[in-house]
Amino acid sequence: MEKDVVGSVDKKLKTWEKSIKENNITKKILVEEIENGFLVTISKYGDVKTKTGNRWINEERKYYSETNPLDVKVDATQMAKETAKALGVDSIFE
Repeated sequence: MEKDVVGSVDKKLKTWEKSIKENNITKKILVEEIENGFLVTISKYGDVKTKTGNRWINEERKYYSETNPLDVKVDATQMAKETAKALGVDSIFE
């Protein structure tokens, strides 16, 4: 017997974004609301000057967070702990 799988498609999910550009390098944080929290994408891209010329970099990391790191109401210490945990590194706040 087959049953239909029903998800919560009625809910509009939100996104937040913040970027900073310094010396031809852009650093960007994109936060997407998902069903059980937030998907955070941290990216860094742009031209880096080297001895032999310019080199394009494009780095990206994604992780899950229970809270929105771009929400100003979130405690910065808690956000740092969650980020360190998601990246598998020791937090300086532990």
